[in-house]
Amino acid sequence: MATKTVAASSVILKNNWGGPHRVGWVPPEGFITPTAAAAYSLGMVASVFNHKTRNGWSDLAYLRLDSDGTYTAGLVNMICVLDGTAVKPTTVTNDKTRGAGAGYLSGKIAVAMAASITDDYYAWFWIGGAYPVDYCAISALVTTAAALTAGDALILVDAGEAGATYGEIGIGAKTAATIPNSCGETFAVSA
Repeated sequence: MATKTVAASSVILKNNWGGPHRVGWVPPEGFITPTAAAAYSLGMVASVFNHKTRNGWSDLAYLRLDSDGTYTAGLVNMICVLDGTAVKPTTVTNDKTRGAGAGYLSGKIAVAMAASITDDYYAWFWIGGAYPVDYCAISALVTTAAALTAGDALILVDAGEAGATYGEIGIGAKTAATIPNSCGETFAVSA
């Protein structure tokens, strides 16, 4: 069971999604308004600069959430992964069963930025770079029970029980024995 968290401002995510970027562009309604119908091209990536407490660039992707399994709705900062059962590579899930295998191994992390996102909705997700403090209110990311230390390379992991309110998918420290692609690194200790 995942009982630890790390401050989102203490994590740098590695953008494993790729794709062309719209640099400095912000949608008119901002990045946190989920919609039932796609408002932008799926997979679109925007790179924005944060000027508040953590300066730095953030990459945000427009993706579809599909979690027909044990999805827990309405939580900002929920960690999602590539949906291993989806046909399209722009669909993410926070269901640990649907994300198993290819989802975890890819290192493609997508952190929900809106509290009101629901199943089958389209929204912006934090996928790379610094915590997007200027654009959303992500507080902390779920980790595994093992503590993270500063400088740890991170991987995506099964974080706990199905339907858990803290999130089923988390981040953990990459070790020499692990094969999955890294999804980022931390520069703080988890609480």
